[in-house]
Amino acid sequence: MARTKDGLAGQAQIEVTQKDQVSLLLAHYIYDRTTAVHNLTIRFSDINPSFLAGNIPQISAAALMDLPLTGEISLIVDQKMNILGGLLQLMGGAGQLNVPTFWDNPRPIKSLAMTLSYDRDSNQLKLSDGLIDFDGPTLGLSIVGTPPPKQDTPANNDLDLNISMQINNLPMDVYAQIWPKSIIPDAREWIAANMSKGVFTHAEASLKGAFSWKDLTNISVNEGSGKIIAQGAQVKYIEGMSAVNGVNAEATFDLTQMNIKISSGNIGDLKLNPSTIVMSDLDKDEQKIEIPLAIVGSVHDVLALIDQPPLGYAKAVGLRPDDIDGLVDGTVNLSFPLLKTLTMSDIAVKADAKLSALTSSKLVNGIDISQGVLTLGLDKTGFTLQGVAALNKVPLQINLQELFKETEGKPFRQVTMTGGVTGDQWRDLGLDLEGKITGTTNVTLQLTQPTTTMTLLTGNLDMRAVDLQIDQLNWKKPADADAELKFSAEMPDGKDINIKSIELTGPQSSIKGQAVLTADSHKIVSVDLTPVIIGRTNASLHFSQSREEQGDLSFAAQGLAFDVSGLKGGNDPAKADPRPKKYTIKLDKLYTSEDGFIAEAEGYAIRDQQGWSEISLHGLANGQHQLDISLLPKDNRRVFSIMSDDFGAALKGMGFTDSVKGGKLEITGESVPNNPRLIAGHANVGSFEVKDLPVLAMLLNATSPFGFADLLSGSASFNYLVGKFKWQGDTIELDNVRAASTVGMNVNGKVDMNTAAADLNGTLVPFSLVNRVIGAIPLIGDVMTGGLGGGLLAVSYTIKGTLGNPDVNVNPVSILTPGFLRNIFFPQDDQTDGSFDKTPKTIVAPSAETNINK
Repeated sequence: MARTKDGLAGQAQIEVTQKDQVSLLLAHYIYDRTTAVHNLTIRFSDINPSFLAGNIPQISAAALMDLPLTGEISLIVDQKMNILGGLLQLMGGAGQLNVPTFWDNPRPIKSLAMTLSYDRDSNQLKLSDGLIDFDGPTLGLSIVGTPPPKQDTPANNDLDLNISMQINNLPMDVYAQIWPKSIIPDAREWIAANMSKGVFTHAEASLKGAFSWKDLTNISVNEGSGKIIAQGAQVKYIEGMSAVNGVNAEATFDLTQMNIKISSGNIGDLKLNPSTIVMSDLDKDEQKIEIPLAIVGSVHDVLALIDQPPLGYAKAVGLRPDDIDGLVDGTVNLSFPLLKTLTMSDIAVKADAKLSALTSSKLVNGIDISQGVLTLGLDKTGFTLQGVAALNKVPLQINLQELFKETEGKPFRQVTMTGGVTGDQWRDLGLDLEGKITGTTNVTLQLTQPTTTMTLLTGNLDMRAVDLQIDQLNWKKPADADAELKFSAEMPDGKDINIKSIELTGPQSSIKGQAVLTADSHKIVSVDLTPVIIGRTNASLHFSQSREEQGDLSFAAQGLAFDVSGLKGGNDPAKADPRPKKYTIKLDKLYTSEDGFIAEAEGYAIRDQQGWSEISLHGLANGQHQLDISLLPKDNRRVFSIMSDDFGAALKGMGFTDSVKGGKLEITGESVPNNPRLIAGHANVGSFEVKDLPVLAMLLNATSPFGFADLLSGSASFNYLVGKFKWQGDTIELDNVRAASTVGMNVNGKVDMNTAAADLNGTLVPFSLVNRVIGAIPLIGDVMTGGLGGGLLAVSYTIKGTLGNPDVNVNPVSILTPGFLRNIFFPQDDQTDGSFDKTPKTIVAPSAETNINK
């Protein structure tokens, strides 16, 4: 120490032993007597403050830094030792920082640098150029401290602080080890727990707080804001659900809220569009987070996502992700309390999305869904779907509302479908009305489930714009004529479907009734319609069938009239159905064709796998002639008969043809005990006339080019028709059935009464009078005509195919062939090789329906 002309000057060298290391401090002192100011400068190297703190209580705050420091301290004080200014410049080596306000445990660092200054005139304490290297990540720090206004100074507050800090290149996996816990503490905990694998490329914060010289380790923060930039993050948001990967985001925050703007990311194959996560109430006891996931991807992947625990939304409504394809563009909003163990009740979910190209063949049993363009709305109570989709290729407007659990006073599920169905689209819906319907039917269907075990279905079909023809019912509805079909049904889970009402109104039509269907296969159990007024039908109809696969079925019609003329025969599907069937009627009129009917028709018919087993039908053919048809068991046999006093009226009344006039009809037969289903019998018909019978007319016309010109009238009279037959199942075999008058003919072969397929052959003998005259000549006549039943002029024929559209073949050579030679060359019309031109002429009839099945 030395006195100078201006005051005092001195130097000191101090050796400091820290464990086994000796460090050197150099001090320089100047006192200026003119200003009465003391100046002290201390330079040091590799001093560890934490070693000193334990020995000098007055500097206990030095324990914050456990690392070697090199630097310089400058102090300016007055005579009363009041600090007028100061400067501290530090460079630190590898070590650790022990700041409980920032970190629960000492924080290792690689290096440290800072400058701390104080100026009494501005009354400002300033830390600048602060930089802490955490072996890669760096924390920049600056602090400005000023004494608070005296009136606002709390007892433990010596300085108000303005703190600025920046962190760069901070890996998310060590975020909690570096980011101070006092800065946005709750958001910090959520970030630490849920963000990983990425990097915070930059983070900055501006804080306001206070501290006391008596407790330098306790810095309070009461205001703050900042931002964080992240790249390549993996973000977990709910335990158990798939994380968001590849997140690039920028967050801004204050002490009450943090907004995280996500610019990109993905959940598996789902792409995230830009969205903003909001953490709120950071200054309250319970914080909240809202996570909007703006998702673009497949419906399958979205369903798989929302089906993960704890949500399980797909399972809640019976959906499987593999059952649906399509695209989604929308947002799933998740909202829940922050930093606590979550249950499903804690999580609020809301979703809004557009679904496009939606397809599924498994979502609804028996319905292919395609071309779906719908909007989805979802929350934790349920969801809605609105838009357009094609059901079995038919576009319909769909409005669906569904709850995830039953709620009193609200339907569990409600679906409304509306749209216009055109003629050819009915086939896609399972109704083959091709060529029978034109125009658009406006359809409204509503399905409501008040509970998970009960479904209610109502429907309305407005057919005003439709031109409809249903041949089976002989009913036509022109366009612009009002017609409407309504129905309602109850479908309890696992029980029969009860169609409570069916109602059709329209021109010449009124149908009301009920039906019951099985729950599993929708098989009809029963149908009751009272009345059925449509076209010429005015009756009550009943249909029922056994629930068992091989059980019986029954049909009954009772009332004023029932029109079956539209039920054409041929390929009767009942033949392929082996179940027993019983048909019962009691009708004032049973219409069988356009002009034919049976009045006072009453009876029944029973059919089994082998064919008809019992028949009892009685009435008046065309309202005038008694008609009785009977097939009844007697002893071990079956006895069959058809009786009528007018053959032509019977045929017309039964709907076969009106081309026959007159003739008493007797057909009888019976079976033998050892084969009760084979009926053998005789047919006997008195004098009758045939006019314009299609098959006969074709046969006569086929012979006309060969000399039978006077047969072109298409009519023929017969004195009788007799013959034998055998009937088994649906096949009738004709044995020498013959009719004769001016035209004689016989028929042999088989006819299938189900398909109307025929395989017939026979002989046509026109000009019977001439043939009889020639045949009467002794010896010569027999040679020329072939004897009894022969004729000089005769044609052999075959009829194959269906009776409604047969192929008729005649043999012209037989015109010139004597009977005995014809029998040699053409026995039973089987042609043999020879030198004659026997090429048959084939006449193909125009297509026509046949009523043979009746």
